[in-house]
Amino acid sequence: MTASYFIGERLTVPNLRFNPSSIAASHPNARQGLRTYGPYDSQRLGKDKISAALIYPCSLKSASQIVQQGLIQGNGSFRGFQSLFRIPIDFIAARCAKNETENDFRRELRAVLEEDRPDIIVLLTFKRNQNLYSAIKAESLGNGIPSQVLTAEKLGVQNQIQWMLENIALQIYAKIGGTPWTVMSSSPRDELVLGVSRALDRQRNFVVGFITLFTYDGDYQFLYSLSPKPTEWSKLHEYRNALTNLIVEAFEEYTQQQGQPTSLVIHICKRPGKYREIAAVEQALQKIGNSIPYALLHLNDDSNYRLFDVTHQTYVPESGIKVNCSPRSALLLLDGRPPDA
Repeated sequence: MTASYFIGERLTVPNLRFNPSSIAASHPNARQGLRTYGPYDSQRLGKDKISAALIYPCSLKSASQIVQQGLIQGNGSFRGFQSLFRIPIDFIAARCAKNETENDFRRELRAVLEEDRPDIIVLLTFKRNQNLYSAIKAESLGNGIPSQVLTAEKLGVQNQIQWMLENIALQIYAKIGGTPWTVMSSSPRDELVLGVSRALDRQRNFVVGFITLFTYDGDYQFLYSLSPKPTEWSKLHEYRNALTNLIVEAFEEYTQQQGQPTSLVIHICKRPGKYREIAAVEQALQKIGNSIPYALLHLNDDSNYRLFDVTHQTYVPESGIKVNCSPRSALLLLDGRPPDA
């Protein structure tokens, strides 16, 4: 066995900031910080309530009531959405689909989009169904509305409902454009992080592209999404050109509101396609101009490359460990043993 031996370092845990006007409103623990100070953008969210629509199979009616009541009134140690985020959540629609099928859920979704227009759509299913979720996500994002999915099988785990509801509440707040906290930083840089991603339906007949913008410390700015585009190779340029224009529009809106950033980080969330997202980013950068420094980033979670912490009994590296993986920092590991040096 031949491997490489790296030396890591533990990063300092940063404080989180919960008020843009006061550095005193900070805490190293996100949950405690939210309970004490409320979310970072509570004074500027621009809403007096969060409107939600719930879609679920008719056979899960009791579970749907647990979700609604739990998010509104709380459950166990979770004291409810309003207590944590200083703004109420209101379920303006709760629609049951006859069966947990794509067609039945899509029918209810379209009724919600036409009649209710909530801030977010919550999907309750028996268990994780990626095809169903992808199809609903693509259609809802194509209409400019985010979605959040949860499963009844997790609701059935004893003593876990309160934690699940609190996590769902946090995801809902972030997805509707809220910023629960930012990272405390003294850096003077004005770096813009621009996330690029997509969603396909089950038959891969259309694709939705969307853009999210954040400042370097995690302050959410806004979301852009485009209507569904065909995925046939002959028409792929329609999606690529639309995504290019979307990136340019998002960047220009940011500069109008915040000024020109000093640098740009483009994070491609899904595995990028050379003739799709990468080509769209390259075209957008040409239109924006080459004067701004930028980095193109994709976090790869499907690589065969693995790192293990041989000093820990589980071999799993602890959170906060930084390792320099450049060849110069690696020492050769022979027969599973680190070198004497």
